[in-house]
Amino acid sequence: MRTRLERVYLVLLGLVFVASALQAGHLLVQSHWLQRDFRVYFIAASMIRNHEGSHIYDQAADGTDPQLTWADPNTLFAEQARKLGVDDVRLYVYPPLLADMLVPLASLRLASAEHAWLLLNAIFILAATLILARMISPNRVRWFWPPLFVAVLLFRPTLDCLLAGQVTILLLLLQVAGLYFYSESRTFPAALMFAVITVIKITPLIVVVPLLAFRDWKQLRAYVLALAALLIGICFVNGEGLLRQYVEHVVPSMSTGVVSLENRNLGTALQIAWQRSDQLPALRSINLLGKLLSLAVICYAGWLSRCTPKSDYARKTTVLMLFFLLGCCLAPVAWRHSYVLAAPALAVLVGKAWKGRMNAVEFISLCCFVLLVVGFGFTQWASDNGNPLFLDVAMLGPVAGIALTLALLYGRPRSSLTLDEESLL
Repeated sequence: MRTRLERVYLVLLGLVFVASALQAGHLLVQSHWLQRDFRVYFIAASMIRNHEGSHIYDQAADGTDPQLTWADPNTLFAEQARKLGVDDVRLYVYPPLLADMLVPLASLRLASAEHAWLLLNAIFILAATLILARMISPNRVRWFWPPLFVAVLLFRPTLDCLLAGQVTILLLLLQVAGLYFYSESRTFPAALMFAVITVIKITPLIVVVPLLAFRDWKQLRAYVLALAALLIGICFVNGEGLLRQYVEHVVPSMSTGVVSLENRNLGTALQIAWQRSDQLPALRSINLLGKLLSLAVICYAGWLSRCTPKSDYARKTTVLMLFFLLGCCLAPVAWRHSYVLAAPALAVLVGKAWKGRMNAVEFISLCCFVLLVVGFGFTQWASDNGNPLFLDVAMLGPVAGIALTLALLYGRPRSSLTLDEESLL
């Protein structure tokens, strides 16, 4: 009886999921696939191609938070944008590696590059879901992959990525590939995949915590070596000064936090709960509290993972999935599109819930997390309404994600279990 009721809830959740996807599809059509974020990457890649890469952080490194800042018309970055036909553009705030990777696309016209990037993103989703289907259900890939592909494609954060031309779908492919290699005990390919997404996004550095908990020293060594090799390569290609400028000036300026309902992390939830508004600047004391709580959650999650059997790569892989989900909830900046990296964990957990293999806390946390991440306009409505209670509810998504992760890590038995859609953790 309980399983049937849970399935009814999941079906209703699926309807909201589809409605949100239709809403996002409408926005995609209205925007004519503008891909604003990709334009920023493309401009940075064009500057590197034209040997002007030392100027991609000129304004972003001036000490103010560059995340929502428009480029000054007098900067070389804005000048390059105008040459490409873009009048208004935001600043480039990613590490140099992303711009380096997109240099081949910079040889195309902007419109052609946007079409190519959209096609590549579709290929990335296809490849990521194929690998994930093989991990979750290796014996039934043919029937399991199509619905998984549709679900990931219609996932609201995925559609947000396509709308903005974000890089997160590429990161999803690299993440899933790393998880697959890790589940197959292929140490160095897994380390390389995890290192690349870390150098691009930084937040995936959270993978170090479960590896420490597992005492997987071989994987940790490989990961550190891969990171070092990538950083040396970045310095060789761009010069040491550009990477130092990013680490010493751009990263610290982005650590103050952005108080916005679109920034779905624990720190923002605390800021809005304390200030009863999403229109005020971040308070330093609350920002510090958020960082301390985030650190405490990460440490506790690592402690809960310490008893994972060393030889049980299936269970260890699922724990890594949960940590990537946790990283989305705790990242200093967590726009909705960044939750694409939670898709592998959600794909497995929804299957687990459908089979009735979750307790009440896990099931409620899962439903709340998915519902609030999908959103379907509730977040914007809460912001327009301004009611503090609605604002608090709109920011419960990351809190639900944290509760879900900790509940799963706390409540699962320590014995080895198979990684499939019927039995997880």
